[in-house]
Amino acid sequence: MTYTHLTQEERYQIHHLRRQGIHLSQIGAELGRSTSTISRELRRNASARGYQVALAQDKAIARQSQRRNACQFDAAQWQLVELYLRLSLSPQQVIPFLFHK
Repeated sequence: MTYTHLTQEERYQIHHLRRQGIHLSQIGAELGRSTSTISRELRRNASARGYQVALAQDKAIARQSQRRNACQFDAAQWQLVELYLRLSLSPQQVIPFLFHK
C-alpha cells in the first residue's frame, strides 16, 4: 500500500463525521484509511477548541515544510527544471544539475 497524506477534503469529512459522533473505525472505513490514521490526525492537529479543519491543514503543511528532506527551489532552479523538461531529460539526468552547488 502506498502512503498518501490526508487531503483537506478528507479532513473536512473527518470533522463532519466526528461531529456526528461516528466512531473512528467507521470514519476510517468511509475514507479508506486505517483507524490509526484517523486517530493520529485528530491527536496531532486538534487545538484547545477541538479539531478545526483549517488549523489542521495549516499544521500539516507546516510539518511537511519543516522536514529535513523538504527542498525549496528558487526561481533559477525552477527555470532549469522547465528547460530540462522541454529537452525531454529524465529526472536521473536532471537531479545532479539541480543540487550541484
